[in-house]
Parts: sequence; C-alpha cells; structure tokens
Amino acid sequence: MPWKSRSATTWPPRSNSTLAHWPDNPTLQIAVYILAGIATIEAGGLVPMRIRLRRIRQETEQPRERLDARNAVGWS
Repeated sequence: MPWKSRSATTWPPRSNSTLAHWPDNPTLQIAVYILAGIATIEAGGLVPMRIRLRRIRQETEQPRERLDARNAVGWS
C-alpha cells in the first residue's frame, strides 16, 4: 500500500512543508520537545506569568484591606 508510511505513528504528517523533514527517531523528538520547553521557560514564558499573577492578586487585595480599615475607623 503506497499511501501507508513506514511507521504507524508519524507526527507531524508528511507534507511539502518544513515539517516534512521531522526525524522518525522518537528519542530525538522527545529531546527536541524538552529543549523547546526549556528555551520557552528561559525566554520568560512561564515564570513571569506567575510573578504577574502574584502582583495582580496583591493589587486586588490591597484596596479591600484599605476599605476594611476605613470602615473600622468610621464605625468605632
């Protein structure tokens, strides 16, 4: 059957694109994915998001504390 490839799990599928030269070696594919993930983290992909979320949480919690303090002073 000429339309079937050598390996049953070929990803990305063979086509006339730059991805057509993807190696059939699964170990090499895993290594490429790991290196791409490390490069993403080093470039600031995931860690700054946590810092941003922490800052947003702090900014949203501060006004509530100020309002509580004002109310406490006003009612006492």
